Amino acid sequence: MKRVSILFTAMILVAAGIFTSCEEEANMAPIITFTNGISSVDLEAGDTEHTITGTIEAEAGLDEVKIFQVTDAGETQLGSAITDFKAGSAVVEGADGITYNFSFDILGITDDIVVKVEATDKDNQTASKNFTITAGGAVAGGIETYTTKLLGAQSASTGSSFASIDGTVYGIVDAKANSAKVDFMYFYGASNLATLAAPNSSDAAAVFNHATNGVEKWAVRNATKFGTTSVSAADFDAMTDDALIVSEATGLSGDIVNDLAVGDVVAFETASTSTNASKKGLIKVISITQVDGTYSKGSITIDVKVQE
Repeated sequence: MKRVSILFTAMILVAAGIFTSCEEEANMAPIITFTNGISSVDLEAGDTEHTITGTIEAEAGLDEVKIFQVTDAGETQLGSAITDFKAGSAVVEGADGITYNFSFDILGITDDIVVKVEATDKDNQTASKNFTITAGGAVAGGIETYTTKLLGAQSASTGSSFASIDGTVYGIVDAKANSAKVDFMYFYGASNLATLAAPNSSDAAAVFNHATNGVEKWAVRNATKFGTTSVSAADFDAMTDDALIVSEATGLSGDIVNDLAVGDVVAFETASTSTNASKKGLIKVISITQVDGTYSKGSITIDVKVQE
């Protein structure tokens, strides 16, 4: 009986060794590696697509590869699962399984996005890895620049009306004839002081109330909107695109901007018309002058930068 017991024990140890050896030889789960080990990218302004590349090593061979967009609400599969892994330019066969060289085009990127690459091998083992894409935002647009534009106050001989579409300053007669182009007017009031006003404002109508060519006689009275800003004169001068304009000329509601002083930078947005879309811009006050000791006979000199 003692010999039988020893023999049985030996058989158990041999079987255990074989079982352990099999466990040690099990295939590893897929290994996903992005190119250069980089798992995120910041897009340049205006870029809306990116190609994610890398490799998947699978000792057991691959069954399928999927990509997903990951959000707080869950995951959405992008495209169909990839199931063809025949040897070729994208698949390299080796002694330790295969290496799949993947390349996924992510298109229409307007917001930050997380993409998950998921691989399942023929042993039904699944691995995944995330790639983060930070959106670049919109490309800044071009601007038109009008420098040292002189607008006379209500009692001055110089025109008071300004058209941002081409930088023209109009006297009251020509302003009426070109009312669809006029975006704002300058006057100096007893309480408003140095003021820029939209043609549709009640202040403009009260000041420019000529019997024949007054604002209320105009065929079009554009509803330009204004707002103050904290933009410095130096920042205004340095502008070469509309990035700062877009950020500052947002949510404007006033039909006048008053009590202006030299160095002020104010924002405006023109009205949308049947022939022209609304545009945003910034105005820098260069000088405010008087004639014969009276500001209502004087003028304002401005620089204007407006979207093309």
